[in-house]
Amino acid sequence: MTPPFENLESHLRDIEFWLQIKERNRIFLLALPPSVSSLSQEGSKKCNYSEDGTNRIIVEKPFGKDLESSRELLGSLKQYWPEDENVRLIIYLGKRMVKTSLYFVLPNIA
Repeated sequence: MTPPFENLESHLRDIEFWLQIKERNRIFLLALPPSVSSLSQEGSKKCNYSEDGTNRIIVEKPFGKDLESSRELLGSLKQYWPEDENVRLIIYLGKRMVKTSLYFVLPNIA
């Protein structure tokens, strides 16, 4: 896969080692343009997916620029991430949820 995802995996492992995390739960929030969304879904699944923890991918909506591109991106999402691991949300409505989640995941930054 591409070096950015491999570098991210190395960074995540360093953090998990430093925090002495046994169960590696990971949340991926994709707020990306459609042109790189599929690549990011694939890269995060292949390189950064935790085999010994819970994984979730959050994708903001609207998803795509029209019905056709939306269906294409949704097909890509389903190809790499099962339905029970993906969350699609309208980002403005989900903003508070994401901020709250980060507070619990990274309490030292709040």
